[in-house]
Amino acid sequence: MFIIGTLFSGCENLLEIDPVDEGVILEADAIQTKQDLQELLNAAYDVVNGFYGGRFQRTSELLADNVVLRDGITDEMVNIYKRYTTGYFTDNESYEQAYNNDHPGVVIKTNSKVELVPRNTVAEVYQQIIADLTEAESVLPESNSNFVYATNWSAKAALAQVYFQMRDYDNAYTKANEVINSGVFTFVTDFDDYSSNTTEAIFKLVSNETSGKRVGGDFGVYRSDGTNIPNIRVAPDVYKNVIKAGAGDLRVDGFYKVFNPGEANEYVAFTKFNNEFPVVPVFHLTEMKLLRAESAMLKTSVDKPTAILDVNDIRERAYGGASKNLLETADNAAVLNAVRTERRLELMGEGYRLYDLKRRGTAGEDIVIRGVEWDYVGLVIQFGASEANEVFVANPEPN
Repeated sequence: MFIIGTLFSGCENLLEIDPVDEGVILEADAIQTKQDLQELLNAAYDVVNGFYGGRFQRTSELLADNVVLRDGITDEMVNIYKRYTTGYFTDNESYEQAYNNDHPGVVIKTNSKVELVPRNTVAEVYQQIIADLTEAESVLPESNSNFVYATNWSAKAALAQVYFQMRDYDNAYTKANEVINSGVFTFVTDFDDYSSNTTEAIFKLVSNETSGKRVGGDFGVYRSDGTNIPNIRVAPDVYKNVIKAGAGDLRVDGFYKVFNPGEANEYVAFTKFNNEFPVVPVFHLTEMKLLRAESAMLKTSVDKPTAILDVNDIRERAYGGASKNLLETADNAAVLNAVRTERRLELMGEGYRLYDLKRRGTAGEDIVIRGVEWDYVGLVIQFGASEANEVFVANPEPN
């Protein structure tokens, strides 16, 4: 979920135009006033609205193991779910080590010059993201417009996610801890208020019913309210063996609904995305607590009491009391398992599962995702064929 860091990448350099560059900007098109800069910033947030309005989340979920597709769907979601797209090339190579630091990542572009450039390594991309977010952390304000714009807290949250994905658990713990302990954001304890996340959102996309502005349109593939028939549904085995595993879990009825029970066309739908004018949290406190909890168990010096505290906060809301709380005497393996179970339950449908599994795979765990190993090439969305050139090397095609 940390791609939000690209919003801040190279902003200063992009404004420094070399007049001999082919990509020179004419004076009439250049940023000249504060209003011009504000409009450019708003345009950047429009891009965020589009990307985080459900598209990123549903694509990640389709590649992972929480969901299934409605029968009869023929659009691009089928290609993603089946782990191939029309953009794949046909060299039939495969990754031996899909996420090593020397593996090709995306292109790092910090100027406006029109030129062909090769992909940077994953390590270089991470270095750039961390540098940009660290700078953003130092210059962004602590608050603005009820967190609909980025603040230093959202930069910290993004850094926590980046470090977490890199398995740098010490730094991930530190950044998440700063956000949680700031007191700026309040953990929602009333399950009925959970879907709004109004006090938990560290950075959010907001619809406006008065103006008719909607965000989160791509979450429509989950919606099951009114006449909506969801195209993405909860996998039956996940509902039975994971979601309903905890007797008395309020999330079962709060997040899901079984349609046509007992019939051949029975399916399980998400209900937590049923909103015509949603608020979509890009970063929120629940995820930060679960990130901190897992990092606490995996960092250099284990902090089991904090992990237990975070898990118990989540469980007390889920069960309406302390009946399922972890005991202080729980061993490390039990605590880590509890953290990961709660992370899956709380964030299902939000796009985290795929990256959690890949992260664990890079650590040496035997991770299989719907029948394929975690590093299978089809679990990476391919660049479109139009991107290929003599210096830009495409990803291999899935077998």
